[in-house]
Amino acid sequence: MKKTSGLAVFSFALAVFCWSTPFWAHMTSSSSAKFFYAVGPLGCAFAVLCGIIALIYIKKKGLRGRLLSIIGITMGAVGIVALHSL
Repeated sequence: MKKTSGLAVFSFALAVFCWSTPFWAHMTSSSSAKFFYAVGPLGCAFAVLCGIIALIYIKKKGLRGRLLSIIGITMGAVGIVALHSL
């Protein structure tokens, strides 16, 4: 049985988290909203980097999770552009 790459799961989860934080900050309208708006593009860039590293590691070790890392890379790349313009 193949194991799933933890880095691929982390890349996907980080991309989802970075996409959700600006909406959460907008809904709560707290004083820390500027922090969440600033962290979004940086977190998405880190999700892209983790996804690329995960793809290389998956190919080398034969693990599962290729789709999660590809989705994390895609969401991260789109998130960099979309969240940077907020």
